[in-house]
Amino acid sequence: MARRSFTAPSSGWVAARLEADSGDWDLGLFDQATGSRVAGGSSLGASEVASGLAARGQELTLQACRRSGTAEDAKITVDATAIDPDAKVERSSLVRVSTPNRDRKTELTNLGLDMAEHGGPGYLEVVLHGADDADKLREAKFAFTTEERDLAVTDQAAREADARFAQRVRASALPSQRTSYRTLADYTMEMKRLAEQNPDIVKSISLPFKTYEGRTVEGIEITEDVDRRDGKPVFLNMGVHHAREWPAGEHPMEWAYELVNGYKANNPRVRNLMGRARTVVVPIINPDGFNHSRTRGTAAASGPGGGRGAPNPGQENEIVNILSNPTGEYRRKNCRLADNSESGNCDAAFAAGLAATGVDPNRNYGGLWGGPGAGEGITDETYRGPGPFSEPETKNVKDLVSKRQVTTLITNHTFSDLILRPPGLQSLGDPPDENRGYKALGDAMAAENGYLSQKGFELYDTTGTTEDWSYGATGGFGFTFEIGCTEPTINEESGEKVGCDQGHFHPPYAEMVKEYEGNTTRSDETRDGQGNREAYFIALESTANSNRHSVIAGDAPSGAVLRLKKSFKTKTSPVLRGGEETEVQEFDDNLDTTLRVGGTGLFEWHINPSTRPDVAKTRGRPRQGEPSPKVDFSGSPGGPPADGATPSGDANSEEPVFHNEHVFQVPANGGGVDNAEFTVRIEWATITSDWDTRLYRDANSNGIVDGGDPVVGTSQQGTTDFEQISLAEPYTPGQYIFRVNNFAATEAYTGTVTFQSPPPFQPAIQERWTLTCETPEGRARTTQQVLIDRNQSKPIDFGSACPRSISANAGLDALAFARRTCLAPRRGIRGKRVGPAALSRTRARQRRILRRPRLKSRKGIDRYCVIGGGTLRAGYPTRRLNAGMSSRARKRIRKRAVLAISTSKRFRLRKLRVGSRTRTLRKRLKGERRIRVGKNVWYTDGAKRTRLLFRTRRGRVRELGLGNKRLTTTRRGTVRFLRAWDRRGL
Repeated sequence: MARRSFTAPSSGWVAARLEADSGDWDLGLFDQATGSRVAGGSSLGASEVASGLAARGQELTLQACRRSGTAEDAKITVDATAIDPDAKVERSSLVRVSTPNRDRKTELTNLGLDMAEHGGPGYLEVVLHGADDADKLREAKFAFTTEERDLAVTDQAAREADARFAQRVRASALPSQRTSYRTLADYTMEMKRLAEQNPDIVKSISLPFKTYEGRTVEGIEITEDVDRRDGKPVFLNMGVHHAREWPAGEHPMEWAYELVNGYKANNPRVRNLMGRARTVVVPIINPDGFNHSRTRGTAAASGPGGGRGAPNPGQENEIVNILSNPTGEYRRKNCRLADNSESGNCDAAFAAGLAATGVDPNRNYGGLWGGPGAGEGITDETYRGPGPFSEPETKNVKDLVSKRQVTTLITNHTFSDLILRPPGLQSLGDPPDENRGYKALGDAMAAENGYLSQKGFELYDTTGTTEDWSYGATGGFGFTFEIGCTEPTINEESGEKVGCDQGHFHPPYAEMVKEYEGNTTRSDETRDGQGNREAYFIALESTANSNRHSVIAGDAPSGAVLRLKKSFKTKTSPVLRGGEETEVQEFDDNLDTTLRVGGTGLFEWHINPSTRPDVAKTRGRPRQGEPSPKVDFSGSPGGPPADGATPSGDANSEEPVFHNEHVFQVPANGGGVDNAEFTVRIEWATITSDWDTRLYRDANSNGIVDGGDPVVGTSQQGTTDFEQISLAEPYTPGQYIFRVNNFAATEAYTGTVTFQSPPPFQPAIQERWTLTCETPEGRARTTQQVLIDRNQSKPIDFGSACPRSISANAGLDALAFARRTCLAPRRGIRGKRVGPAALSRTRARQRRILRRPRLKSRKGIDRYCVIGGGTLRAGYPTRRLNAGMSSRARKRIRKRAVLAISTSKRFRLRKLRVGSRTRTLRKRLKGERRIRVGKNVWYTDGAKRTRLLFRTRRGRVRELGLGNKRLTTTRRGTVRFLRAWDRRGL
C-alpha cells in the first residue's frame, strides 16, 4: 500500500491514474478531513483511473493498494480540471411533445434533441438542455408541455428520499440487500469480490477496448464449472449505454447476485439453469459517462439545499459552480470530444461548457447505422458517431457477442416500461423469427414486469441500436428493457398499459427496488407479476431451451478445439447527410467461437442458426413494370384565389385563405405500371419562408378535403427550404390531396410527385457455419459446412479426418491438453489419498490443491478427468448423509472430503484395478462386505484409517477408492453412505 497527498488547486474535477508493471491494483482518493471517498478505481489489472469532484483547497489522500502480484512500484499521476465560472449554465427540463402521427415522430427524432426514449399515444418525451433546445421545438412547430421544469430539483428530492430509505431499511429485498445506488468503483469491486469468493461459478472478464478516459469495461461470467469452454448457450445481460440511466446497471448486477446466492443455497431452479446455460453480466457499458453522471449526482445531493456529504463543511461556497450546472448528471453519451479524435474527456468537456459532445453508444452499432432516429452532429444528443462501431463501448459489445454463442441478449435502459425487439425501422416489417418464439419471449417477460412488449419502431424509428445489429448478425434474440415508469398510461377500455405518463432516469432507489422485485402497481395489480427478477429468469430459461436456438453434437478427440466461424458484410442504412439519403456502407463482420472437447470425447454445442436474419427474409419484390411519370405543380403566397395562401402562423389551419391544395392521382399497379412508393416534395428559395404540408387520401374522390378524408402524411419542419412526404407499400391507389399551409412564407414554391420502383428483389438465402476440428495448437485437421436452423439439432461426424488422435505425433497434443486439465494418477492410492485427492480435506483446500477444472459439481460431488482416461470423484457431506447424525459427528466432517473414488485404470488397490474380475476381487479381499445398491454391487474392506470401496457391475470392477471409515463401520451406515449423493447409489 502506498499513499500521497494532493491539494485541489481549484474547484472542479480531480483525476488520478495508476500504472504498474503487473498485478492487480486498486486506487482511491479520500478527503483528509472526513475520510470520505472522493473517487475510486478497482478494476482488474495494473491500470486504474479514479476521477471525482473536489473544492478549491481541499486536501486529498491518494491511496494505492496492490491486491495481488509482485510489482513493487506503481506510477501515480493527478490532474485537476477547473470548472469555468463563466460557462453557460442552463436548466435541464423534461417536456412532453405532441407527435400525432409517425411523420411527426420522425421529424422530432431528426432534430438531434435528447430523446427520453419513451412516450405514449400521440406524444414523445424529450430532455431540453436550455432555451436553445426549446427554440428548436418551436421553430419546428411542435407543441409541448413541461413535465419537470428543473431536473436538478427533482434529483435533489430523489437523493433525499434515498437517504431516508437507507436509514429506514437496513437491508433491501434485493439479492445484494443494497439500499443505495452504486458508484463505478462499487460495481468493479463487487464483481471482483464475487469472482474471488466463488471461483467455481464466477469468472471475471475484461473487454479489450479501453474507453476514451482509459478505463477497462468489465463483467463476469456465471455458470457451473465456469472455466470450462463447454458449449452452453449464453445469456448476455448488460446495462448503462446511456450514462444517466443508473437502474440499468443495478438490475443486471442484482441478477448476478441472484444466481450466485441461489446456487450457494441449492435453489433447484438456479442450479438447473446454471448447469445448462452461461450468463454474462456487464453492468456498465459506458463507464466514463456513468462515472461523470453518478459523481455529479452525489455532488448535487450534497450541495446547497442538500447539506449531506460536502467535501469539506467549510467549503460549500467553493463548489457552487460545480453544483449549479445540472447538465452533467444528465449526460447521455460517451466522452468523445471531436470526430476522429483518439482521446476524450468528460471532465474537460463539462468544465468548458461542452457537456453535449460525445457519441450515443446506442446509435453507433453497425446494423442499420446512419439512418433515421440518430443525430448527424457531435452536439446532437443521439449523435451516431463518425462511422459504424467507431466507439470503444460498441466495439467491446461487438467483440463480446462475436466470440460467444449469445442466444439471448438484454440491454437495460430507462424509463418507459417497454420491452423492445427489432426492427428499429417500420419499413423492415416483422423480424423473420417474430412467430418462432421471439414475440412470445418478449410477451412472457412483459407479463412479469408489467411492461409493454413491442417492436422498436412502434415507439419511433431508430437506427444503430444494439439488438438491430446483434439479432441481424447472429440470430440471437435481443431485447431492450426500458425500466421504470411511476405513472403508466392505461387504456380505459382494455385496461392495458399503452404508454408512460411519468418516470425518471434514476428515480428514488426504493422505486428501482420495486421494479426488480415486481412490487410496482402495474406488475402486481393486473397480472401478479414478479418483476425483472422473474423476467430475467424467463430469459435464462429461454436461453437454455434448445427449441429457441440450434444444437450440434458428436464426438471428437479429447482436447481438440472445435471452431465455428462465419464472415460476411453487414450493411448500414442509406446514410443521412443533411437529411438526405446517401450511400449504403458495408463493414466486415466476423463471428468466431470455440469449444474445447472434454475428457469423454463427446460434445454438445448450443449455437445460433447458421443463416442470419438479415438475409433470411425476402426483401423487395420482382419488378412488374415502370414507375408512373412525375407530376409537377406550384403555388404561391399570393395570386388567384384558388392558388394563393396568406400567412397564418398556424401549421394546421383549416381556413381556405391560408392554404393551397393540389389534387393528383396514384395509379393502381398493373398494365405496365409498378409503383412501390411515391414522394410529394415542395421547395422554395430560402429558409426565411415557412410552408407546411399535409397529405390526405381523397376517400370520396370529390377533390376537396372533408371529414371523411384521412391524413396519411405530415411534414412541418421549419427553418428549411423544403417539405417532403413519402408513402410506401402498402398504400391505397386513387386520388390524393396535398395541402400546403402558409405558416410564414413570402416566396413561391415548386412541387413534384415522383413515383419509385420497388427495391431490387433479394430472395431469402441460406448461410452455413464453417466448422473446423483443430489441434490444441490451432492446426486445422478438417473443415465442414454446417447448415442448421432454429429448433434443429444435428449430429456431427468428423470421420477419419479428425480421428481419436488428432496430433501428427501420436496424440502428444491431446496429452498436453490432458496434463493441463486432468489429474495425474501418480502416487496411486495410499493412506487417505487417491492420487492427488485426499480424504478429510476441506472442499476449498482440495480444489486449490487439485487446480484443475471440474467436469461436474453437484450435490456434494466434484468430478475430475484423469490423465490416461477415466474420472475421479471427491465427495463431501450432504443433507441426506447428515440426517440422523449427532451434531458432534456432523461438525467433525463438515465441508471435508469423505469419499474419493476413480474409474481410471491407472489406480491399483490391493493389486486390483478397474476392469478386474469380481471373483478375483473376492479372493484378494477375504472377509469383504458385499452390498447391493441400485444396479451396482459394492464390496468394502477395512484399512488402517479408511474404508476400501469397490463398485462392481456385470462381473467386473467399475470404480475403486476410499471412504470415511467412521461413516461405514456398520452395514446400515455403509448403505446410507453410498446413497448420500443419490438414492439410487453412487
